[in-house]
Amino acid sequence: MRIAYFQFGKTNPYQQKYFQSIRDAGGEVTALPFSSVLSAKMFASFDILHLDWLHPFYKSRRGKLVRWAKIQHGLYILEKVRKTGPTKIVHTVHNLLSHDSFLSEAAEQKVIQQLLEKVDSFAVFSDPVFERLRSQFTIRDDQAHFVTPHGHFVDTYDLPIDRNECRVSLGLPTDSMIALFFGSLRENKGVLDLIDVFPQIHDETGANLVIAGDEASPRVAEALNATHPSITVFANGVADADVGRFFAAADFAVMPFRSVLNSSTAILAASMGKYAVFPRISSVYANLDQRAIKTYTACDKHALTDAMLHAFSIPMEERDQLGTAAREFVLENLGWDRTGEAAMQMYRETMGVS
Repeated sequence: MRIAYFQFGKTNPYQQKYFQSIRDAGGEVTALPFSSVLSAKMFASFDILHLDWLHPFYKSRRGKLVRWAKIQHGLYILEKVRKTGPTKIVHTVHNLLSHDSFLSEAAEQKVIQQLLEKVDSFAVFSDPVFERLRSQFTIRDDQAHFVTPHGHFVDTYDLPIDRNECRVSLGLPTDSMIALFFGSLRENKGVLDLIDVFPQIHDETGANLVIAGDEASPRVAEALNATHPSITVFANGVADADVGRFFAAADFAVMPFRSVLNSSTAILAASMGKYAVFPRISSVYANLDQRAIKTYTACDKHALTDAMLHAFSIPMEERDQLGTAAREFVLENLGWDRTGEAAMQMYRETMGVS
């Protein structure tokens, strides 16, 4: 089975892990750069063209005319691949809409619908993902979907043991509880809500908050420059070697998402052995140990506050035990070997091969 995919940077941890699992399961994988001069002939020697994120087909900073031409060219190429064969197109549903498109939401919805019509099969991390996809877009009966769970990150990052040692190395207090937000610093991730509610949480608990990530949007960057003294910000990204230190330093992780479909950070937190607070978005935590999470009504800042206060109220030993259980759960249930085997079965069924 020969699989081609578009590479999103050489260090994208999901793509690295996923396509290595395909190789380990017997697939022949080729990474291709996304180019404005795509042609159907590029894919003729492959059985599967695997599409991850769709936004490269329509995002452009070069104006409406270039953007329109890029969209039409991408649709033309995918249609030609689909009609001429034998290559089949598989798409992993990472999100429903991009988070920083230059298109209006209605225009982006229309473009994505057109792109989805070229797909033979969908890969989803859980059934709730497909349910949300089908509720927002028209999916044909002949377009199959397959669950290929997002694997864990247990063996991706080193996890230090000493919490206080990690805090000292990061310049964090050792005498208070700490919640960690980790990831992209954008509005849809709920960072602004977190900045807004945390002073009250600090007043009630004496706890601190660490916000660590990158890609801050202008609004979030402005808010991060004027945070409460109980909030420590690392806004220039976190090196791979330091990821474990941030999670080891924290008592739990908080991800106050406003609009997401999946979350690799949620799996990362479990892989790092952390209890976590999430909004009640089933596609985010469908594959996690339900005992090690606290959910609340999405986009409700009062509910977010209550959920974080609940997490802080759990005795440290109990919270750590729940985090350890979360890590053991993903280690047992989200192995990349299972993902690779499920993906290869998806490819075979999409090709009509038993």
